Amino acid sequence: MKLLIADDKKAIREGIKNLLRTVRGPIEIEEAHNGLSAVNMAIVEDYDIILMDINMPIMNGIIATEQIIKIKPDSIIIGLSLNFENHQSIKMKKKGAITCLHKGNLDISLMDTLKKILSEKRVAITS
Repeated sequence: MKLLIADDKKAIREGIKNLLRTVRGPIEIEEAHNGLSAVNMAIVEDYDIILMDINMPIMNGIIATEQIIKIKPDSIIIGLSLNFENHQSIKMKKKGAITCLHKGNLDISLMDTLKKILSEKRVAITS
């Protein structure tokens, strides 16, 4: 499984990587520090899942999601936000994110979401 974590805060990226280390099986994780980097990386690489922060400098996650989906419409993008506002979640989903998760609750919600996505893709994940 190949994942991209797009978040402007290194501590958040590290926290997500630590959480994902509990998953059995090979996982390749790459990082982007803003939406523009995420778009550029997604253009040249194929990711099974992209974790996209909504609020980032240079290009926010909503615009980045829209651009990635235009280029690679089958991309699986999960929106992330610490300051969760319903209108942002709705915008993210309208641009192509499959769901949005609150960063403060990722230990449970992210693992559950990944298991669901990967079971639909018929890839096993255990923690």
